[in-house]
Amino acid sequence: MGNKVIDKIAPGCDFLVVRGDAKDRADTDKMLAREYQVLAMTERQLLRFVRPAYLPK
Repeated sequence: MGNKVIDKIAPGCDFLVVRGDAKDRADTDKMLAREYQVLAMTERQLLRFVRPAYLPK
């Protein structure tokens, strides 16, 4: 799909994928996500977003 995974939030980043709850991220990540208007979601939510037919158990 042409996506790439990066370790840090930066301009041009579309999603912040976190393990567990989307609230489980560092304060720095929260600040940067707000600044760059990045949508935070869990791995499961990402899979549902990119592959609507796939629902992990």
